[in-house]
Amino acid sequence: MAITETTTKPLLEEAQLGQRLNESVRKPMHSDFSLMLAMLVDDVRMHSQFHLPHDEITEPEVSDDSLRRYFSLPDKAPLALSQITQIGQYGQAELAEKGLFSSIHLTNMLKEKPIAFRNDKCHIPSNVLENTSLYCQLKHQKSDVLPTKRKEFDAKSWLQTLQNTVVNSPLQPQVI
Repeated sequence: MAITETTTKPLLEEAQLGQRLNESVRKPMHSDFSLMLAMLVDDVRMHSQFHLPHDEITEPEVSDDSLRRYFSLPDKAPLALSQITQIGQYGQAELAEKGLFSSIHLTNMLKEKPIAFRNDKCHIPSNVLENTSLYCQLKHQKSDVLPTKRKEFDAKSWLQTLQNTVVNSPLQPQVI
């Protein structure tokens, strides 16, 4: 299912549901509980309780060029075509048809050919993107519907909700 222009804000975390999720657990409303859980984003890392402060780790920068110089390696082979006129480099079908695989290997060793036609790290084929969740599609489009800043975990509110749930729950489990 591809996303359309009329998308709404997806449910990212339990806090958007308020007390409804807790009430559906406390009262025997299993279908409501299942529905609300299914509506939440399946990527748990997006929930605010997992956005805790983290330390930045600095590592020494090692570039590809410095390693190539250190180990006396040749320039790296291109991953993709830089110009459309380079398509002529792929004309190896005639050599393969004649069984001249050593010639193909030799020409590739002298001047390596690009591996692919496209060098776009962010390109995801549309048939793959359509099989992802709504959240993933919106994230790939860099939609303004999704929050841009990390939410901080509100521990006080979470504890208050937990306390309200415990206080409002019956002492004996209800039998249906």
